[in-house]
Amino acid sequence: ALVTDQPLQEPMLHHPRIAMVTAHLVPAGPADRHRRIAAPVEKQQRLLFTLQRLADRFHEWLRAAEFLDLHGRLHGMSRADRTEVIPDLLELVGLAHRRDDAVQTLSRGMRQRLGVARALVHDPALIVADEPAAGLDPRARVELREIFRALGKTVILVTHDIAEAAFFADSIALLRDGRLIQKGSLSDLVKTPAESFVSEFINAQRRPLEALLA
Repeated sequence: ALVTDQPLQEPMLHHPRIAMVTAHLVPAGPADRHRRIAAPVEKQQRLLFTLQRLADRFHEWLRAAEFLDLHGRLHGMSRADRTEVIPDLLELVGLAHRRDDAVQTLSRGMRQRLGVARALVHDPALIVADEPAAGLDPRARVELREIFRALGKTVILVTHDIAEAAFFADSIALLRDGRLIQKGSLSDLVKTPAESFVSEFINAQRRPLEALLA
């Protein structure tokens, strides 16, 4: 998990630090470290699909299976490939029984799971998730974590909430002003902070973490 010292104030892929991770921007060259150029679209699509406020960005009039089919077509998938993969994805995220229901009838947690299926439709190697649990109830958060664990893929979760990072991730990277301050488990950050900022950041959110640290 990438934990930032403050919430991103702009769309995730417009943020230069995140866009570099996702291959939407690449260094122009060593002589000018601040100038960026866009990476090829095909490389972006091969590497990842970004999850960002999933439940708020759906075509609500489509059925769940139709929604995934649309995004498969947008990624250039053949009809045969879409027909093969969509039932498996709906099964993975626990929505096989809702495949013919309109997206607008799904709960927020179900939409978030459908968003994970959308992210996987073209089989990316890497998923970048921008606070995917925002607004979810505790049960939906657990379900989302189990889906991530079952993927067999690298998931980078971006958040300013250390508790969310500890809940979802095996490893936490704490950033300050775009600079890596410390990487490790939550226990590492608590017991052996690399600098005073780490302790201050964690202590500011300590109450939500008490159950995780017990």
